[in-house]
Amino acid sequence: MWPTSQESAVILHLSDLQFGEHNRFTNGKRYVGEKANGVFLERILEDLEHLEKTYHLVPNIVVVTGDIAERSEPDE
Repeated sequence: MWPTSQESAVILHLSDLQFGEHNRFTNGKRYVGEKANGVFLERILEDLEHLEKTYHLVPNIVVVTGDIAERSEPDE
């Protein structure tokens, strides 16, 4: 749903996710595949909850750019 003239668009921009062995979401732990994806989802949900509680922001547009995988391996 697009914002009305009285609402603002809130854009969540995710860039260079680089899923893989050295991803940024597991705090140095070596998770790949579904485990890494689960950690990423947990962190995103925590951040979204923080944005809503602290700043009353709820994204209504999500943009993903950059490298999604590290090496284009099947687990990534």
